[in-house]
Amino acid sequence: MLFKKFLMAVPLIVVFFASGCFNKTTVRQETSEQGTSATEAPAEPSHLSLMGTNFEDVEVPTELEIVQDESIIINTTNFSGGTLVYRGNVTTESIIKFFRISMPKNGWDFVVSSFAKKSTVLTFIKPYKNCMIFIQAPGDWQRNTRVQIWVSNSAQKGAQPLDQDLKGNQNLKNKRPDVEPAIRVN
Repeated sequence: MLFKKFLMAVPLIVVFFASGCFNKTTVRQETSEQGTSATEAPAEPSHLSLMGTNFEDVEVPTELEIVQDESIIINTTNFSGGTLVYRGNVTTESIIKFFRISMPKNGWDFVVSSFAKKSTVLTFIKPYKNCMIFIQAPGDWQRNTRVQIWVSNSAQKGAQPLDQDLKGNQNLKNKRPDVEPAIRVN
């Protein structure tokens, strides 16, 4: 029930989150004496890279390809964020493992994860930045795994990090005293 409410709020959250990805392509050029040589040339700029937002601290598996028509970046003087959508023929487990290993290497702290049928949400934070990764496993209408990466980057020092309430208390990392812990079933 709570997860369904979360999924209904996802479209509103999407507006505030994103990550960046810049690709390089290898171009083969003919040379007069030595045949062909490979040189790296930047990929043709996309509408996302032209926005000038670069979230280099969020790595994306090379097996995933960006879906530009479903991705958006918002850039203002005090905020940059949005969502990038990727698809690829990879397992959900491998994507979860990739982000759980790569995000801490880039300074992100893991906050929480949520699982429901074929959907997984991973949440990470760092000072003035929040990142949510929504992973949808292939289903009846979807051939490939779909990954949405939402990142918000606030330049304002007064911005509230995702893991804190308005008073600055670490509310997502602390256990709620009024709730009993779940019982693990073997």
